Amino acid sequence: MKLGVCYYPEQWDRARWRDDAGRMATMGLKLVRIAEFAWARMEPREGQFDWEWLDEAVATLAEAGLEVVLGTPTAAPPRWLTERYPEVLAVDAQGRTRAAGSRRHVCLSSQKYFDASQAIVIAMAQRYGRHPAVVAWQTDNEYGCHDTLQSYSPQALTRFREWLRARYGSIEELNRRWGNVFWSMTCDGFEQIGLPVGLPAQANPIHALDWRRFASDEVLRFNRMQVDALREHAPGRPVLHNFMGFFGEFDHHAMGRDLDLASWDSYPPGAYRFDELHRSRRPPALGTQRPSRHRRVPPRPLSRHRTRPLRRDGAAGRTRELGALEPRPAAGAGSRLDLGGLRPPRGVRLLLPLAPAAVRAGADAFGTARQR
Repeated sequence: MKLGVCYYPEQWDRARWRDDAGRMATMGLKLVRIAEFAWARMEPREGQFDWEWLDEAVATLAEAGLEVVLGTPTAAPPRWLTERYPEVLAVDAQGRTRAAGSRRHVCLSSQKYFDASQAIVIAMAQRYGRHPAVVAWQTDNEYGCHDTLQSYSPQALTRFREWLRARYGSIEELNRRWGNVFWSMTCDGFEQIGLPVGLPAQANPIHALDWRRFASDEVLRFNRMQVDALREHAPGRPVLHNFMGFFGEFDHHAMGRDLDLASWDSYPPGAYRFDELHRSRRPPALGTQRPSRHRRVPPRPLSRHRTRPLRRDGAAGRTRELGALEPRPAAGAGSRLDLGGLRPPRGVRLLLPLAPAAVRAGADAFGTARQR
């Protein structure tokens, strides 16, 4: 097993890099992941790239005997992009445009953002794809973090209607399968279909479910674009994504099939306060890989939950997919909760603690039965 670390050379004075690299090697570390939030340093102005600092960072780590995992920086767009093209910003369910200045504030349905992301990924891969020290690539960072995958922008609505047209073929078939005769919801054309939010009563459940399916497919499309670029320009290097948490907003297994490796960002118990988890309907995370520097709270025991470590796929000889998510059965329960197709893959299994609220969140996200 090789141990690695996340490192952000862009945040440190260059005079420290060599010493930092030497300390990593002395500690026995072998891998270093860098650059996944450094878009503004790599492309400070549209179409103008600055690789000099990253060249030096990679060389410095390599000289210390360390191998590099490069992350594509698409989770943190530069200011010039959001200011020049404000349509790349995501819109929340209340119609408010998300502000720039943090991360993951973009709309994956925005064609401008898709094109800009593709350009930076290709530029990175062309420069470092065959570098001997770069042994793997990570796409983006923690899809689903901060509840940011669903954007209710005009671009998203347009693509949702196109997605529905491709799925159903005709508005008559959509009306039939959605049961739109109920409450006079029958549509005369796909252009009449809106977003499943802002309604006086709950949306048609199939409308809401298809919206979530569409949003998941948008993430897969965005990630697949990056994988395709890396496969072309960085041949022979494995491609991974760092999944995180019980994020039911997209199909992890479908994404896993596009990847070589599925990594898992494990945060320690106590990194988040339990009351915050309860309000957000998130389960506590397992692991002790990253101490929290934001909330100094004591860890809480998780002995009431079953856990099982991530296992390598015996047939493939490597981890291929994100593992299964299984709740502890309630007393008297006769079957597992159907989370709309998140079935356990073969080989890899990862069991997380699921609080009842998290189980309800999963059921809300995918429904208890799939619409075929």
